[in-house]
Amino acid sequence: MKRPILALVLCLPLLGGCQGLTTTGTAANGTVTQVAPQAMLAAKKSLIAAHALHEGAADALTAAANANLCKGTCASQAKTYLDQSEAGLRAADNLVALGDAPGIEAKIAGATSLISQVQTLLGAK
Repeated sequence: MKRPILALVLCLPLLGGCQGLTTTGTAANGTVTQVAPQAMLAAKKSLIAAHALHEGAADALTAAANANLCKGTCASQAKTYLDQSEAGLRAADNLVALGDAPGIEAKIAGATSLISQVQTLLGAK
């Protein structure tokens, strides 16, 4: 049980690669994708990693629930965090089409914060 949690914790720093992205484009000079393709590439890579982190947290929660390590309030709260995290990641997926690297970064930050809450719940068990 501790291995999946450790793996999830170790993945969190990978998501820091999109920190500090800024929007340099405006409607007058193009989208972020046109103006800063590297920023969008970094945001897309971070989003992929965030999805993997979410999937790992969901798997860890399933394993904890099956082993009766997280049930009742723990499982309910963890599922709420995972559902909110998934909603944030889906919103970030929608921002990819818009070329909104800073928006993607913000959604990833919110989602990983929620995943961290799941890890805290599972780690306390």
